[in-house]
Amino acid sequence: MKHLLSAVVAMSAVLGGSALSGASAADLPRRAPAYVPPAYTPIFTWTGAYAGFNAGYGGGDSKGTGNGLAGSLGGALAGGTVGYNYQYQQLVVGLEADADFASIGNSQTGAGPLTTKSNLNFATTVRARAGYAVNRFLVYVTGGYAGGNLHSTIYDTPRNVYLSNTNFLNGYAVGAGVEYAFMPNLSAKAEYLYTDLGQAYNYAYTPDVTRIGLGTSAVKVGVNYHF
Repeated sequence: MKHLLSAVVAMSAVLGGSALSGASAADLPRRAPAYVPPAYTPIFTWTGAYAGFNAGYGGGDSKGTGNGLAGSLGGALAGGTVGYNYQYQQLVVGLEADADFASIGNSQTGAGPLTTKSNLNFATTVRARAGYAVNRFLVYVTGGYAGGNLHSTIYDTPRNVYLSNTNFLNGYAVGAGVEYAFMPNLSAKAEYLYTDLGQAYNYAYTPDVTRIGLGTSAVKVGVNYHF
């Protein structure tokens, strides 16, 4: 009987120890799953070189002593753009140049009769840009040098006199625009530019036609590739 009681006590101790061990294991904190960092999404930057195409419409009035015969001009232009941006926080500064083939002209007949034609067939600018960026969206102002090739003609019908003159005019351009990067390397822009081209000698045919300049307003759109 004594041996049987000892065996029961020993078995109870073993079973109780196993239960306590199981309870202690259940009370231990479970191991946390391995940390998986969120997917990295790079922040867009405007810093770098770019090149692209632009097109638009420009119109304006001739200036100088020959403005009465040259009149108001209007037409399309299209060409290429190159530039470089540098971004610091949300400030973006850069330099941009464009060269456009143009057909901004006018033809009119006045007293005499005199038939006059004027056509700006090439335009170029080299401008500084400064803007404010919100991720992929950029709003900016711009200003700098502007030049253009102006071809003018006069035809005096009664005298059967035809005069032709071509001058490259130099001046300045100022404006503003917006640009949006719709892909990592592609952006689209729309801008307004006012260009004042200085006057140049054109004719010595009549006292009224001696010097002609040009002031134009242009609205342009473009697409740029960012390297």
